[in-house]
Amino acid sequence: DWARCAAFIQLIRWPACAQVEMALSIEVRLHNVPNLNGYFEVYTGTTITGELVVNNPTPLKARGVRTKFVGSEYVHWTEQRTEGTGDNRRTVTDHIRDFVTFFEARQTVWQRSDSSEKLAPGQYAWPFSITIPAELPPSFEMHGHVDAYVRYMFTAYVDLPWKFDKALDIFFIVRQYVPAEFVAQAFGNNLQLTNRKTIGCGCCKAGDLQATVQLPSGAICGGYKITAEAMVDNMSTREINNSALCLQRVVRCRTRWGRRRWANHRLQEMLYSDYTTAPQTEGDHRKLEMEFPPNVWQSFQSTLIHVNYHLDFRVRPKRAFDLRLETPIFVLPPAARPLLDAVSGGGVAVGLQVRRSCLSLCDDSE
Repeated sequence: DWARCAAFIQLIRWPACAQVEMALSIEVRLHNVPNLNGYFEVYTGTTITGELVVNNPTPLKARGVRTKFVGSEYVHWTEQRTEGTGDNRRTVTDHIRDFVTFFEARQTVWQRSDSSEKLAPGQYAWPFSITIPAELPPSFEMHGHVDAYVRYMFTAYVDLPWKFDKALDIFFIVRQYVPAEFVAQAFGNNLQLTNRKTIGCGCCKAGDLQATVQLPSGAICGGYKITAEAMVDNMSTREINNSALCLQRVVRCRTRWGRRRWANHRLQEMLYSDYTTAPQTEGDHRKLEMEFPPNVWQSFQSTLIHVNYHLDFRVRPKRAFDLRLETPIFVLPPAARPLLDAVSGGGVAVGLQVRRSCLSLCDDSE
């Protein structure tokens, strides 16, 4: 019958239609962006240039060929609350989330002149360029009991009327440039902290415990070696179990309507089991070293996300709470390592490229 014939004809024609759709392809050729292990890394304040190549096998009715570069951030966590009383008492889980698009740049590389114009068959290559403002936050990803990210996505697409667009998406890892003046002024001096506590109280008082730690700078880059000068004065009768250097990441997430959540994550801990200052001993000096993890997200603050790092030196006496010295560590992007080397060596090197940046330290007083 006619219905079966129509279904059979449609079944025969469908693979040909799919093949035509598959033949339309998009390729992006980036000129000044290196491919690092499968992802593309760029810095704020730079201009991305390249070519958008479209292979079109048949006359194509399209509104245009366009590109867009979008920067967005997102936070999500859950909170539980109790409702009702007695037998009607139940636990409700609320999903707290917020999403912000803080940057969007669009460019049209080809636009049809009228509604009847079609893109002729052939291969086309259109140049494009996108400038990334210097004040944008760097990329970031965190997943767990709190989800948070800052992402940048480049999309090249053929705008098709009454059809799904033919698109190609590329994710970028964006780092933030830090000026040489900022590194020299904020991190050019040594950082020294001292803390003291009394172990026990009253008739059980065991004495005082004091520790001092000194760092060459308050900034660090991924893969850098942290060198700390530590001194412990154990004026108590308690023995010390061990000492440790701990690197922690503190992420503050918040929504635009005031909901907040903290997420602490210990990235690395270096245990010094032989750093056990004997009782009634002063001036126990040691040089402590710890390799900073190579792939660590940069310190930054944005509308929804604040990322900080703390270096925590701990002295652990027996039968007592730890003596802690917590100092903020500002994580710089990989390109700032020559600046950090120059500052640690006694000054900023001449001839380094300086770019403006609104990068600022997070205010923990909120």
